[in-house]
Amino acid sequence: MISKKITLLFVTLLLISCHTSKQMAHSPEKTDNATLEELMDQISEAQKFKTYSAKGTVSYTGADFGGDADAQLKVIYDSAALLIIRKYGIELFRLLLDKDSVTSLDRIDNSWSKNSISEWAKSYKVPLDYLMIQDIVTSGFYLTEYLSYQLEKNSEGYSVKGFSELFTMTTDLTYSPPKPLKMSLRQDRRLLDIGFNEITTFSGRVCPKSLEAVYKDEVLGTTDKIIIKWKEISIDKEVSIKFAIPDHYTRK
Repeated sequence: MISKKITLLFVTLLLISCHTSKQMAHSPEKTDNATLEELMDQISEAQKFKTYSAKGTVSYTGADFGGDADAQLKVIYDSAALLIIRKYGIELFRLLLDKDSVTSLDRIDNSWSKNSISEWAKSYKVPLDYLMIQDIVTSGFYLTEYLSYQLEKNSEGYSVKGFSELFTMTTDLTYSPPKPLKMSLRQDRRLLDIGFNEITTFSGRVCPKSLEAVYKDEVLGTTDKIIIKWKEISIDKEVSIKFAIPDHYTRK
């Protein structure tokens, strides 16, 4: 069903590319090291939080279908994330992610499923990482020790480019304080472009409020587009993640 597909694509499109266990044998020469280190320190500090919650809408456009739904996201830092999809006030789908697994409830056909993140990644032919999900959704940035970075100036501010043997990631941003403008991730012949259309700030912490993600699979020749607009965002307020599987639900 449309709402279920929107949910899965919403999460997947935000997470293309991920951790890799090896760095490049020959890293690109970094420019302006002091500024790069300062920038990365500022981003890392701004990414710290206890809880994150947001409410808004998600719309999807693809070759086969399109649709929209209401979305609610709850995140407990470095622990778990819960995504709830509703249409006309009725819950249709609930998805729980933790560091190891992905569990979903389908309220329409009374079913549930659970897979390891690695198994889920194989079904979409991309690697996933919980920290990447958490950081991109809540801050618009993703930093990892498994990439080699370089900093370049551009007409809008700066570009932070990360390289590894498996994928590349470029983030354009303004500086002081760092605010994301757009992000591009490429792995093999799959490309994800994310534009951060609106940014909001909480006590110096930057949070994407509106973003547009376009995923192109050059192997299949397909393009998918997702627009996320959060109407409400809160940081470090009490968050309850409830996820119970009813006894009469069937496992898929």
